[in-house]
Amino acid sequence: VVFAVLCYLSFGTNTQTMVLLHLPLGSVMKSVAQLFYSIALALSYPLVLYPVSTLLEPRLLRTTQNNGGQCATVQQNVLRAALVGVTGLIALPGPGRMS
Repeated sequence: VVFAVLCYLSFGTNTQTMVLLHLPLGSVMKSVAQLFYSIALALSYPLVLYPVSTLLEPRLLRTTQNNGGQCATVQQNVLRAALVGVTGLIALPGPGRMS
């Protein structure tokens, strides 16, 4: 939030939606900011899928954590990996269609 406010104060109404675009090309600060932004996006993705997996697991898996032990953990991880794969395949054609 502080970074966005500083960009707005610096560039005024010319501030673009993606404030990282205002940083100089090739600068170390821009690379570091993009790296941390990418890491934050990658680490927040499981939080988005967690409610979906908790709804699907009891319906699709035969064992539960209480009575399945390690088998249930493996099944949950396979289901979660499949969710990531399916949503990734759905998102794959998206960047070419964005304006």
